[in-house]
Amino acid sequence: MRFVFLVFLITPMAWAGNWNKGTFSSPENFSGLGTLHKSLQFGYKDHGVSEVKKSDGFPVFSGETSVRFEVRDGDCGYDSKFSDCDYANGGNERHELNANNWTPYRGENEYGWNIFIPEEASWAEKTLTVMGQFKSLDGDNPFYFYFYNGSFGISKYRHCDGRPFNLDFDPIASMKNKWTTIKVNANWTEKPNGYFDVRIDGKLRFTYDGPTLQPESHQGVQLKFGIYRTQVGLEGKPIGTSIAFYDNVYQKKHVGRPPSNGESGISPTKCAPSQSSHRSQPQSDLLPPNYVSYLAPIDHAFKVVTNPVRYGLKAERFELRDEDCYDEKCFSYGAYGNEIGIESTAVKARFDEEIWYGWSFYNENISAEYNKNRSLYLTLNRWLLGGKTVIKLHQLALPKTFEKCTSVCSDALNKNTSSDVFLQLEDMQKNGSYNNKSTNWGDICRLFSLRENRNKWVDVVLRTNFGTNKNGFLDIWINGTKRCEYRGQIVASNNVPDSHGPNHRRGLRVSSPRRWNKNFPYEKKPTFVGFFDEFRVGQSREEVDIRMIEAAGGTAVD
Repeated sequence: MRFVFLVFLITPMAWAGNWNKGTFSSPENFSGLGTLHKSLQFGYKDHGVSEVKKSDGFPVFSGETSVRFEVRDGDCGYDSKFSDCDYANGGNERHELNANNWTPYRGENEYGWNIFIPEEASWAEKTLTVMGQFKSLDGDNPFYFYFYNGSFGISKYRHCDGRPFNLDFDPIASMKNKWTTIKVNANWTEKPNGYFDVRIDGKLRFTYDGPTLQPESHQGVQLKFGIYRTQVGLEGKPIGTSIAFYDNVYQKKHVGRPPSNGESGISPTKCAPSQSSHRSQPQSDLLPPNYVSYLAPIDHAFKVVTNPVRYGLKAERFELRDEDCYDEKCFSYGAYGNEIGIESTAVKARFDEEIWYGWSFYNENISAEYNKNRSLYLTLNRWLLGGKTVIKLHQLALPKTFEKCTSVCSDALNKNTSSDVFLQLEDMQKNGSYNNKSTNWGDICRLFSLRENRNKWVDVVLRTNFGTNKNGFLDIWINGTKRCEYRGQIVASNNVPDSHGPNHRRGLRVSSPRRWNKNFPYEKKPTFVGFFDEFRVGQSREEVDIRMIEAAGGTAVD
């Protein structure tokens, strides 16, 4: 099916369905997708997405309308959590729609759409353009379709040792001025019986058997589609205007995997026994029991060492180099890190119930001299719910004051203005009401100075109940002295599922390199080295405080 194009392709018009609001609707073209949300929320241009008519000369697969996406140079957006405009290597440019934004799916599902690429559209050669992606609300992206270097293909994000498996289907040129029909059958699960099959124009082209979700992705996945150009500065020149038409986009539940009918789609290569086809765990034999690896597949990421040691015989050594990455978040969000975390089945925390944590941290080389232009927001510990951080201990650029924080901060417990490690209530900052000066943007407690504790052990005790209401509490002691005393909500009420409480991760993670990337795009980021020892979870201070345990001659965690 071919069309002769009119000048409507890039000429501004008042198309049906093009409303400059946070949602978009096209009942003739969308089925089973729920409410569709624009991505990203702010900065979404009027020309970004439109319902267009066959009677006006636009391509339509069936019916009377289709949905037109357009991305021009400079079309970057942002929301409360992320900005394409500030991202690395010139930023990202996109106009996408999020399907099932609040009700992502698990289990067996079928998806389909028709896509039309006009001859006049321009596409990047050196940077990736995402043309449909499956994304879980915890940030994981199991699969996505792409345009890259003149080809249309699919990527399985994590494959052997966490690296992606990419498969080119067809040249983009072969898709121009005609409709291409895509159908996906998937079973979203952490179990080995997962699968993901792709048919293009009725032919099986890609097939995968195995887990399709990470263990913590209990919220399932959502479909995002449109045009998403990533790190556009790498192209070295303006890309021009990218245009695509979508028609008959649908999602529906189904039971049973459709038969292959003798077809043999290409499957990802088999991983070696030492490699992981799920989450990368290159040092999995070194992890404590019931832990999951969030480590880059690099030897320096994590080691068990005998020096330095806080107590007993062994400690954990974490090293983080410039953009060490275990998954796609390096590319989607810019964050990168090496961490280990408690498996969801072993989490002892429960909402609104008291729990204690204790550990020791040793700073080998982390500097406290970065100003705001170089701030990397290095995170040492965090507790997550559905992949989203609830609370964390992280480094902030100095000077950092509490002079405007009039209600929830514990400034009186630590007057040392050289302290750069803070406790942040991130869930309250992003999903609650702690996003202003009066709450110090959720950074409520100043804890200790990394520079003053270079080559020293710092003993930390944390008591909380992960409160979902005003009866929440959180106390922290540093080297036996109380540095944080907070009373109030900790977990935002709209973020509480029927599950266990937040699970803990520790290590080294650069959570936001945007300022560094923007101000020093050609300067390599520093290497960080830190050690953890004696991490404990219990029901009382006596069970987790290493100083009390040491004084009593208690057993080491070793």
